[in-house]
Amino acid sequence: MGVRWQFSRIICALLLHFVFASSLGILCPTKLPKPISVPIRNVTLNDGSLRRGAALSYGTPPQALAFIVDGASNNTYIYDGAAPCLNDGSRPQCSARFGGLFDESTSSTFKSYNNLTAPGLAPVRKSDSIGWYTSGTDALKVTFAVSLLNFPVGIIRTQGAFGAVPDTNTFGLSKSSALLNTMKSSGNIASNTFGFFVGWVGAQTKYQMDGNLILGGYDQAKITGDNVTLPIGYQNGCASGYVIAVTDITMNLKNGSNSSILGESQGSAIKACVEPDVDWISINADIWSPFVTISGVKEIGRWTGPINYQTMRVLASGAYDGGLTVTVYPNLQIRIPNHQLVVPNYGINQQGRTFITNSNIANILFLSPPDINDLPRFGKPFLSSAYLFVDNDKEEFSLWQSKATTERDLVAVGPPTCSPAPSSSSLVPLSSSLLPSSSSPAPPSSTTNPTSEPPTAPPETTTPIPNAPVSKGAIAGGVVGGLALIGMCSGAVNLLARRRKQQRQTLEQEYVARMEAMKKGSDNSYEKPEMPPDRQPPQEMPLTRDPAGALHEMPSDRQPPQELPLTRDPGGTLHEMPSTQVIRDMPHELPNMPRRRE
Repeated sequence: MGVRWQFSRIICALLLHFVFASSLGILCPTKLPKPISVPIRNVTLNDGSLRRGAALSYGTPPQALAFIVDGASNNTYIYDGAAPCLNDGSRPQCSARFGGLFDESTSSTFKSYNNLTAPGLAPVRKSDSIGWYTSGTDALKVTFAVSLLNFPVGIIRTQGAFGAVPDTNTFGLSKSSALLNTMKSSGNIASNTFGFFVGWVGAQTKYQMDGNLILGGYDQAKITGDNVTLPIGYQNGCASGYVIAVTDITMNLKNGSNSSILGESQGSAIKACVEPDVDWISINADIWSPFVTISGVKEIGRWTGPINYQTMRVLASGAYDGGLTVTVYPNLQIRIPNHQLVVPNYGINQQGRTFITNSNIANILFLSPPDINDLPRFGKPFLSSAYLFVDNDKEEFSLWQSKATTERDLVAVGPPTCSPAPSSSSLVPLSSSLLPSSSSPAPPSSTTNPTSEPPTAPPETTTPIPNAPVSKGAIAGGVVGGLALIGMCSGAVNLLARRRKQQRQTLEQEYVARMEAMKKGSDNSYEKPEMPPDRQPPQEMPLTRDPAGALHEMPSDRQPPQELPLTRDPGGTLHEMPSTQVIRDMPHELPNMPRRRE
């Protein structure tokens, strides 16, 4: 009973610890794996061509590929030698267009599957499995130290035009992402999260900077100021679910003045979709119109080349020379410099390298949507100045003003119980009816000088997991749950104690009753008979008289004990033994016996 009593107390204590630890968000691994950093840069492909994107390799030996980040997809898609290249284009030119062409025949570990049936691929649209795709598995090299064996990919073989399918190798980072889930299950990262800074792609070297994709965390060196955290809300027109409410768009003119092209006159805020794979920022026509009027740009048409597809072409001599400040509800301001909004008209030559097709033409990456029914889409130009962190485990995403720097300070994010999300502001739900925006505030001063040279890269540092504040709801839930469990444990302990006491009292009462019964003889059930009924009591033997008249208990035919007659040995000594005994034959000393080993 004592062992069970102690065991019950230990179990109660452990349960209490578990409830309080879980409710307060401290039930978390003591050490999280370091986040994985994937560079966003110009990738030299196997055939010598060049394409900007997330640098990963696939196959054995590894084949370098450039990927775009897609928050709307769960799978990784690549192109191979069957990709629909231009008839007059070279293979390097075709390779650069798609971010590299994977060659299955040169990989010793590739395994092919029909349609999109490779093990591990997430469910996709029915139309995706007909004609456009095949699939396979092979080794995906994420970094020099991290490789994923038998990683599934879809292989695109569409004959469609640009824009019908991803125009570059793509890996999906949505909630059921094959890449994130595989890395999490293998212990390479601790959570289904990622942080994204697309980098800079300006015309001049000083306005160019590599970005990075952080798997399992974020880069604290790339964020500045307060943020906004929003729920991921999937809806028509925004497959990623990163829906924001834009309450103002302000043109920051070169002369120092600011002009709102949304403001109060537009009534309410607009909803927009943040999409990391899109090359531009699209806005409604009624916002594009005042932008054209104020900037004075001369539209030529849309660009249909492989780089910055569908962006607006304008005369370079009259291109917009200012920046933009986008205000995200409730009050997050993202300032985008001019060198990330207006870029040269780029193409890809026969050698697979980027070149300027016409120096008299510029591309504005801020435009009216190609389809007037589209939700405004905020792509790479927006993410050149806004840092995106996505927590698929919590179904939330966060935005900051980004800090353009080559420094890195990686922060690991654990599972939801760890509560280390990099949120410095509360979750802001998007209501269906948004309040009209107030008069446009003056844009904040930029924390990064856009005209300065990017600093050289220092050694990478790792920041310990921050202790995020625990919400009042979590504390209240923990207290209520803990009190309920305390009551349950107390009841169980009291019940065991009461049973133990009752059993002890019962035993004591039975013992006292037995003792009293034995003393008083009142309880026949406890009387011990002196002798069994089949046994006779002991009796004295009858007395007999010997011939001399003396009485004895022994029978008369029995003789009393007598001493043996004495005999004399040859030496004259008297003995009770017979004289025929030969004394000399008896041993006088004991033989030597072996000792017993202990």
